[in-house]
Amino acid sequence: MNAETLFAKLQQSEFSSFADSLIRHARPRVVLVRDSTNRNHGIGNSRLNNDPDLPADFIWPQHALGPYRFLAQINLSEFPDGMPNAPRTGLLSFFFQYDENGECFWGDPGFVIARYFPTNQPLVRTRQPKEVDLGDPVAITLQSGIDLPNFNPFNTVLRVTDWPLDKSQAGAYEKLHYSWHEVDDYLFGYPNNHTLGYDPTPGLEWQSFLSLESDEELHWCWHDGDRLVTFIESDKLAKGDFSDIRSDAG
Repeated sequence: MNAETLFAKLQQSEFSSFADSLIRHARPRVVLVRDSTNRNHGIGNSRLNNDPDLPADFIWPQHALGPYRFLAQINLSEFPDGMPNAPRTGLLSFFFQYDENGECFWGDPGFVIARYFPTNQPLVRTRQPKEVDLGDPVAITLQSGIDLPNFNPFNTVLRVTDWPLDKSQAGAYEKLHYSWHEVDDYLFGYPNNHTLGYDPTPGLEWQSFLSLESDEELHWCWHDGDRLVTFIESDKLAKGDFSDIRSDAG
């Protein structure tokens, strides 16, 4: 969905009189569309959950309770136009802390880490350590999208200081909001938590990065079946510095 389509949806909703005010808060997002028919898990293709492509000498990251688990790889050349300032070449791979007893906490520093591999670096299909080798790989395509925040009229961290709706409209807006969040695996946009009683964005210099739904088949369970959200500082994203990724879930 693009900005024009979203604006049309707002105009056709009970919030038509607020359409101009709401659309000012729209942010671009990259929707990660799963392709169950695509069996071509070629080297460097974007995918979720398994079959990471890594340098032959890659040292698998470890945390206090064992090896990290591969989460996703994104071919940055597949980014659609109009996205936040970020590198447009190379492969970006995400890993997260995992243990079968669920003792790792999604809010801890380093729960999600990222590794960047330039286009000219040879990569090979790599088997995960057996403790974290769970589920099948899922091919994805990257599609352009648009996003508005969850209902939060007092949210200053997300720069929403002139939100036009009040609390009495929260329920109706929430239904409308989820009607265009038919896919909740995406990059950028806004964090799409629904059980947290606070805004998980670390600060004004940070922006939403990778967001993923819980998925039983992929053995992803974030906060009792909710959503994982991650964040990166905007200036570091523009420089291709992925050394500090923050996360939360709910």
